[in-house]
Amino acid sequence: MTLIDPAFAGKVTRADLAFATAPDGRSYLARQYMPYPFHITRPFYLDRDLAAMATVYLQSAAGGAYRGDNLQLSVEVGQDALAHVTTQASTLVHAGRGGSTKLTQEITLGRDSFLEFLPDPLILMAGADCQVSSEIRLATGAKLLFSDSFLTHDPKGLGGAPKAFRSSLVLRTESGRPLLIDRLALGEVAMPSTRLGDLPCHASLVFVAPEADAALSAAVLSTLSQVEGLYAGVSALTAGPGLWVRLLARDGVALSTGLSRAWIGLRKAVTGAEPPRRAK
Repeated sequence: MTLIDPAFAGKVTRADLAFATAPDGRSYLARQYMPYPFHITRPFYLDRDLAAMATVYLQSAAGGAYRGDNLQLSVEVGQDALAHVTTQASTLVHAGRGGSTKLTQEITLGRDSFLEFLPDPLILMAGADCQVSSEIRLATGAKLLFSDSFLTHDPKGLGGAPKAFRSSLVLRTESGRPLLIDRLALGEVAMPSTRLGDLPCHASLVFVAPEADAALSAAVLSTLSQVEGLYAGVSALTAGPGLWVRLLARDGVALSTGLSRAWIGLRKAVTGAEPPRRAK
């Protein structure tokens, strides 16, 4: 059973990014199609430890996601390519007012590629009704760090909450064999009255790489446990070498700190060096 409504009637807007490797070894944008409201920066090369890695910032020209939006993003990372995809800032998901917003991400990793897909958290405004669907396929030797996160916000301070939030993440091998299936559904009643009411900021990270072992899991959990206002859990994937990280936070500062520390620790496991912070 899917948590994403297959009958969603919003107009589809599809964007496309593809990374490839140049003859000199540097990764570059081989293909891009960014219709409104999508926008991107040019690739930046910010990493000394991964000098060939292309960093691209996703941007929105619309001031957020609105009722009826059906926004789809395809990201392809070719063989041996290295890419870091993030956002310029968080994306606002505005009140649905009787409608909903759908966000879809389709990611494909080629052999021996490496992708860090780390957008800033969605901000679910009071009354927002949002569906997020992510489908990822990994070829042999591919490495992945993927995050999916949100926080809630009531600008009027009247105790309002998002109407609904549903997410679906499916991680597969190149042949289609599932490595991970994660689904989450929160309703208008659940969000303010359960534990999420005290901890309205949420994040999930999945890390797939040979370096993902018990020692790394313990190290990441130890680092995250030092962040005030953050509750974290780290577990191993059962279908292959990888880690699953879940974060609940008191506020956006704690969530951002936790996401940053997790990224630094997991990247360091791959390269032996800390990555430089991305300017936002």
